[in-house]
Amino acid sequence: MNVERQIIAEKMIPAITLFCKSYSGDLLRAVRLIKSIGRYNSDGLPFFLSVPERDLALFSRKIDELGTNVELLTDQEIIKSNPLGTAELYSLLDGRQSQQVIKSEFWRFWLQKNPSSHNLVYVCIDSDSEFIRNFYRHDFVNAEGIPFTVCHDNEELLSISRLKNKKKVEINFRKDCASMKEVFGREGPDYAFSPTPAIWSSLVWKDLDERYLKPKKLSFWDAIIGCPNELHWYGEALLHYRSIPLIPVGPLFRVYHYDWEYFLRTKNGENLDKLKENFLGVVKQSNWDFELDYAAQRDKKSASSRFFRVFKRWFRERFS
Repeated sequence: MNVERQIIAEKMIPAITLFCKSYSGDLLRAVRLIKSIGRYNSDGLPFFLSVPERDLALFSRKIDELGTNVELLTDQEIIKSNPLGTAELYSLLDGRQSQQVIKSEFWRFWLQKNPSSHNLVYVCIDSDSEFIRNFYRHDFVNAEGIPFTVCHDNEELLSISRLKNKKKVEINFRKDCASMKEVFGREGPDYAFSPTPAIWSSLVWKDLDERYLKPKKLSFWDAIIGCPNELHWYGEALLHYRSIPLIPVGPLFRVYHYDWEYFLRTKNGENLDKLKENFLGVVKQSNWDFELDYAAQRDKKSASSRFFRVFKRWFRERFS
């Protein structure tokens, strides 16, 4: 390899980090995630955690107590990395939309802070996630540094939802796929680029920004408001622009999207030892697994609401 080609190759070797966007309501979940990363992060991959400015002191105290190596950021720092982004725009979005923008913009913030690097791969993890075994760099990229992409037909979740007659699961999935395929004019199969953790390349986000959004005078805010699914934005952009080779993989974590799914799978014999054979971790989504709600997130639920949810889970646990 001549010197010029070697320099180009070295520039393409990605830096790899872990990234999570959290907030005070998920503090206890984030603590569980941080502990699991501290235990299983065998290659010592850097871990960045972003929270709103108002939650910075709370998370900082908790991380100091844990003694774990976490790079704590604020959402506002990430927002400032995009000239089109403002704190006012951030405040106008609901929590679901704003967290998608933060996740989708971390690459830009990181590259600005590391100008000598041209290529970032970040593993985007949600607070309700937990690693259950050792993980390494090679779980996310191949030997040449090309990241894997979570991309599959979603048939496992769709099959179990059909079994339980949960028709909305497939309806919503097909609807999300159709809207994003229309954006890029793609025909063909419906793909899931979920669940998280997702493995994202800055090269894909950059192409989406420079080749699709900027020519239309749009920002990531506009994109998420129009189609609020950052996972599909990334996946369809990758398929359209081919910024990196597509190396599809299935879900990295076992995700229990719904309580009925969790109870059905565990009743059928799924347990932690079996999960470790095929998955790096587990997610019990916070929309139903509410025991770790914290502060305002916990307090906004009335006593009657909490009782009903506990009763519903008791019923499903026994009759799913």
